[in-house]
Amino acid sequence: MIAGEEGDSFNRDAVLLRLNTEDLLAQRRSAEAQWASAYAAYHNASVQYTRIRASPATSNKAPGGMGIPGMFDQMFTNPMESFIGTRQPGVERGADIFASRTQIDQAGHALEQARSRIRQIDTKLRDTASVAPFDGVIVTKYVEVGDTVQPGQPLLGYEDVQLLQIVADIPTRLVSTLHEGDTVTARIDAINARLNVQVANIFPKADPVKHTIRVKFNLTQDVIVAAGTYAEVLIPTSRQSKDARITVPLTAVTYRGGLPVVFVVDNENRVEMRMVRLGETLPNREVVIHFGVTENEMILDSPASYITSGHMLPQKAD
Repeated sequence: MIAGEEGDSFNRDAVLLRLNTEDLLAQRRSAEAQWASAYAAYHNASVQYTRIRASPATSNKAPGGMGIPGMFDQMFTNPMESFIGTRQPGVERGADIFASRTQIDQAGHALEQARSRIRQIDTKLRDTASVAPFDGVIVTKYVEVGDTVQPGQPLLGYEDVQLLQIVADIPTRLVSTLHEGDTVTARIDAINARLNVQVANIFPKADPVKHTIRVKFNLTQDVIVAAGTYAEVLIPTSRQSKDARITVPLTAVTYRGGLPVVFVVDNENRVEMRMVRLGETLPNREVVIHFGVTENEMILDSPASYITSGHMLPQKAD
């Protein structure tokens, strides 16, 4: 059972999904029958133990005759066997009591096993229902009614869309200007307007490949936007970085996937694509680069459309 479709909202503790429980219910009925059988065996062993303790004459008694023969066995035969050492009634009675007590213990163990089996099945039955941990919306359905699923398989994507965040990978040299609780400016494509966002979390570890640190920014509740929307965050820079501006020719900037990039050429004439953040355009047809390149790097001007990272430029003749 699936409670709804993508976009449907649910309150906390609502059942979002429930697995078929027919097999588990059949196992529980079988476990209940085993418990009832163990319960009867336990009480029968308890009654037999009480009988042996309360009626010593019935303990390991050999069948005798009725009337005069039975009285003769009680008065002469049994005492004589005890006297000559062929039987020890006290030892036999102790053994009967011990055996009866063992039967009680065994029946008790069987009863506890059946009870534990019922608890185990009840736990599985509880796990067949997926309950909403918070007020939210179904964003993704990975299965449909009738599908066979396995443990660990994702079934639904459920999210709280009331409190959204912007997740951005910030260059390490810019993160030093941010602190949790700070307010910065962001722009979201779906809104096409600038708004204030608050720094919620700065990850303690940098990406060793990209040299960036992940930062999360909280959006205010009055911002209505779909999760997964592209956003830009404007990070304030230090005074030193503002004074030392880096500029490149406007013709060196191209766009790939809607994002501004430049191509840096190393000493071996190998090209590397860099995503950059652009600043103001100067009157001399140069543009300010806020991050993405460093001073004294060689930039490819007017790159062809087929140029990609790793492309080797031809060597110039001497």
